[in-house]
Amino acid sequence: MQKGFASILILVGILVITIVAGGVYYFGKSQVSKPQPSNPPVVSQTPQPTITTQPTSIPDETANWKTYINKKYGFSVKYPATWYSNDCGDEDLLLLDPSKTPICETEPYYPIQLNIDNNIKTVEQLKQSWTGGGFKVTEEDSGIASINASRFLVEKVEPAPGPAKMKIIVVPVKIVLFQILLNRLEYEAVANQILSTLKFTQ
Repeated sequence: MQKGFASILILVGILVITIVAGGVYYFGKSQVSKPQPSNPPVVSQTPQPTITTQPTSIPDETANWKTYINKKYGFSVKYPATWYSNDCGDEDLLLLDPSKTPICETEPYYPIQLNIDNNIKTVEQLKQSWTGGGFKVTEEDSGIASINASRFLVEKVEPAPGPAKMKIIVVPVKIVLFQILLNRLEYEAVANQILSTLKFTQ
């Protein structure tokens, strides 16, 4: 009897040990298979300096130029500080020359002439006055979008005084046309800069 009881005890002990071992194994296995939440590594970020680019200012080449003010028609323009000018005593004409003071007469043709002709009110009238005088007139791009201007190449087709080719830039001012007559084409860049300084004062 005692021998059979001992066998049962041994079997129960083995069973208990097996259950405990199985429970420990299962619990350990489930802990390993569960992903543990991990805290992401804290990366300390050093603030980067903000780089601001300043817009580069384009120097104004006309800043030190002389200013011509026309009170009669209410506009002003600038012309190079080293150039000579003569308004011939009225406000309808300004002669410009890089080397000498212009003389108020029709000859010689000075490199740049600012002119207001009270007899010409429209661009069409201006074109007709030149084509009727023995010249070919070809319209070109005005060159400066911010100003309501028209530009023409004028070429001789018949013998006439003055240059064989010239350019005329026209801007409406009040009821007349402000004209830049470019008698020497090598000064076209200067004429463009003069045009870019045109301001209406009235």
